Amino acid sequence: MLRSWMLSATLLLALPSPPARAQTRRLATAAVSLDAVAADAAWGLLGMRAGARADPRFEVLDLASVGPDRSEWLERARAPLPASLKSFDQMDFAAAQEKADLALAAAANADWTSLATRAAFLDATAARILALHGRNQRAALKSELAGLFAVDPAYQIDSRRCGPELTSASEKVRAAVNRGRVARAELRSLPAGASVWLDGVFRGISPVQVKDLPPGLHFVALRLDGYKPTQVKVLFGTAVPVEVALELSDAGSSLRALLQGIHDSAALDAVEPAAAKLAAWADADEAMVLVTGSQGDLRNLELVRVGRDGRLLARLNARTNADNAALAEVARGLAKEALAKPLPAAAVPPLPPAAATPIAPRPQESAQPVAQRQSALPRWGWACVSLGAGALAGAGGIGLGISARNTAAEARRTMRSLPEYDQRASSAKTRSYLANGLFALSAVGIGTGVVLLVTDRHQAPESPTVSLLAGPGAGIQVVGSLP
Repeated sequence: MLRSWMLSATLLLALPSPPARAQTRRLATAAVSLDAVAADAAWGLLGMRAGARADPRFEVLDLASVGPDRSEWLERARAPLPASLKSFDQMDFAAAQEKADLALAAAANADWTSLATRAAFLDATAARILALHGRNQRAALKSELAGLFAVDPAYQIDSRRCGPELTSASEKVRAAVNRGRVARAELRSLPAGASVWLDGVFRGISPVQVKDLPPGLHFVALRLDGYKPTQVKVLFGTAVPVEVALELSDAGSSLRALLQGIHDSAALDAVEPAAAKLAAWADADEAMVLVTGSQGDLRNLELVRVGRDGRLLARLNARTNADNAALAEVARGLAKEALAKPLPAAAVPPLPPAAATPIAPRPQESAQPVAQRQSALPRWGWACVSLGAGALAGAGGIGLGISARNTAAEARRTMRSLPEYDQRASSAKTRSYLANGLFALSAVGIGTGVVLLVTDRHQAPESPTVSLLAGPGAGIQVVGSLP
């Protein structure tokens, strides 16, 4: 094994440095359904974008209208919570409720496509419940408990601050909420095909049917290309469908016209010009378009990757069943396969003719004795340097190995259909390769140092030496001069 590591390290040292990483390319994505089934196109677009985002060479553009920046609202929701709990511990229940109310108001305005917003809302509601319990406001307390368990029926209030009375009241309300669950609630968007988040959890493509939903107020977020991001509070208490109308964005009309053009050209099997127009409209380097169509119980998928100049870069076809998750997974695989093809070569301007440069004559060798031109560092000193470099490389390899193992464990706990799985799996693989390389360099560095120490006493002091230092970043170094 040591010999194989030494060979690998020697090859690594001999290889030229890798070329500079290519600049990230902007990618516009769209999906259309020839059968006018908005859900098929939306699920395919969801999977295609997930596959494209797994490739670090591309920046996947979001064609949905950018809404107001809601990131600061999440910070505002988190900030007052420690002070609210501290006031509760100090028996200042009015101040605790005031700070919890500030956190709740901020959480309601945060981005409800994020689980972090859901967590902040639940924690702020729990802080308000503690304050209301301290102030003995039972009616408001019951209402807040119902709202808390409507969003998360399994939420547990801090047991260190929750006394027996509050624990009993919360369990009664939890049981009532669970008994009143709506068997099937339907949420529709106008138009259909929007991505839907319910209480911070992605639920699918509208129209969405949610089973066994706790009654009460719920936060709904919808996103659709060409329309303004929408967030509303919806009261679910019956099986009556809830409809939310979306508003066109400023550039929504032109984007919907482009998508209609892609649909019409796909029906004629000539989608490349329309895809190139989409890339130009989005100021992207490329466009990737997915076309879906039904054939009995099956779904046909065609993915086309087109450059901004209209060049066809990839065309792939696949077939799957009508299951939404399967359709998204197939689209994800098609996107990864299409983007795996080499990037189009950029036009490189010709270099100007080089001016004639005279070659300087080689200087004459110095006539001073060899002993005066030898390195001041003795052979055992180079051995110590090599041993130290090998030890550092080994330590780095151990750290990278542990990091790769932890990242791989996180990837195994992630669903394969999520983009985080590919990112974590790729990161674990890269770190594992780097760790193996460092281990190889460590073995060669330590081995070289040992050889230098052992052979030091047999080296004649007058003779010049050539030392191969195989520590990290080292190459071949000449010590002394060759005859």
